[in-house]
Amino acid sequence: MASPTPQEEPRSRRTFSELPKRKGLRDMDAGQTAVFFRSAAYGLYGAVLGGLVGLLLVARGAPFLVLPLGILGGWVTVSLLVILLVEGAGSAGGALHAPSSGAPPRKKEYSQAESLVARGLYQEAVTAFELAALED
Repeated sequence: MASPTPQEEPRSRRTFSELPKRKGLRDMDAGQTAVFFRSAAYGLYGAVLGGLVGLLLVARGAPFLVLPLGILGGWVTVSLLVILLVEGAGSAGGALHAPSSGAPPRKKEYSQAESLVARGLYQEAVTAFELAALED
């Protein structure tokens, strides 16, 4: 087996407990895309609120730049809070309904085949072991 050249990186294998790395909208599944766009839509409420605060500050003598910064800041803040809230609720729900024990998976047992061996029925035990190996 040839070693990878400096330009090539060896393919890293991801376990099922690791989350896949997100690269952009194309790599999101439908649920993640829905949360992203819904949070952007809810961010419009924050933009209106930020705009009102910016307008109030401009009326009190702040520079006009405060208005667009208030709109942008409100939109980003509400959007990020929605994403954090949804992902946090999903993590909490997953931890409650499917907790990880951290234990290794159970070893597969071949109780029928082992019982045949214990009774001295070796030919039937061989068949049962072969069937179990094919199923696994």
